[in-house]
Amino acid sequence: MDEDITQTTNTNFDLIDQFYILADYLKQRGLIKDAGVYKNDVSTFLLHVSHLKSYEFVQSFCKGKSVLDVGCNIGYGANILSQVSKEVIAIDFDSKALDFARDRFATHNIKFQHSEAQTLPYPDGSFDIVTSFQVIEHIKQSDIPLYINEIKRVLTGNGIAILTTPNRKLRLNPFEKPWNPEHFTEYSAKGLRKKLTKFFTRVEILGLRAEKWIEDVERDRIHKSFFKSYVVRPTKCILRLILPSLMNRLKAQNLASISEPSSTNADKVLKIEKKVSMTSFRFESDSLDRSLCLLTICRK
Repeated sequence: MDEDITQTTNTNFDLIDQFYILADYLKQRGLIKDAGVYKNDVSTFLLHVSHLKSYEFVQSFCKGKSVLDVGCNIGYGANILSQVSKEVIAIDFDSKALDFARDRFATHNIKFQHSEAQTLPYPDGSFDIVTSFQVIEHIKQSDIPLYINEIKRVLTGNGIAILTTPNRKLRLNPFEKPWNPEHFTEYSAKGLRKKLTKFFTRVEILGLRAEKWIEDVERDRIHKSFFKSYVVRPTKCILRLILPSLMNRLKAQNLASISEPSSTNADKVLKIEKKVSMTSFRFESDSLDRSLCLLTICRK
């Protein structure tokens, strides 16, 4: 990497507090039934910490820079970037998420604005850094060129675009479609590089790794199996064509199960929280297929 990157730049945030803020938001929106259950699910907590790690890692690129965060959701990532950036403009299409973000994270150098990722309302060359974390998998393939070209357009000449996305190799079997119904496409490192090099001259990919016990928890959460991939899910697709109303109800139940953890052990998260920090995670260029997620550093 060209930048002088350190694995830990600024950790001026509390992992439990950040996780609880997310749980309160999901409860407020009616996306989970019980915030207490959510707050005490270990796998969900560790997944959230891995998202925080991506933002903390990218702080090194953002020192004194003008930053656009595309797909900011409730703004916890923009808040992390603002600790070192000159300014952060954080956008999302979800007005309610933005309202929550403004209430929780608005500071002198963060602005939360409503916008679609494919039509950014900013002049060419407006930002030194554009981040877009866990977004590209939510974009239809037909809209990917709009999404990427808009990010590229608003970058300065030597600007950098940094994206993260789930690692297909960890989550899915060959030819399997994403089991998360909100994901259109999930990418391997090879597939992601092929996609992004159509738009950027230089693309570097890093993978997020963690201590073994953390990676084991994530694999258990995903529960990748050939039976699910090639029997259960294809059967559901067939039934969806035959019995659409029934499958819509099952889809709603599936979405609820993704958002609603099953663990009810009120001590688990607080116990493992003492074992977890930003140093429990690391980004590296090796073993990309085994990484928890992929992070791309793209230059014009």
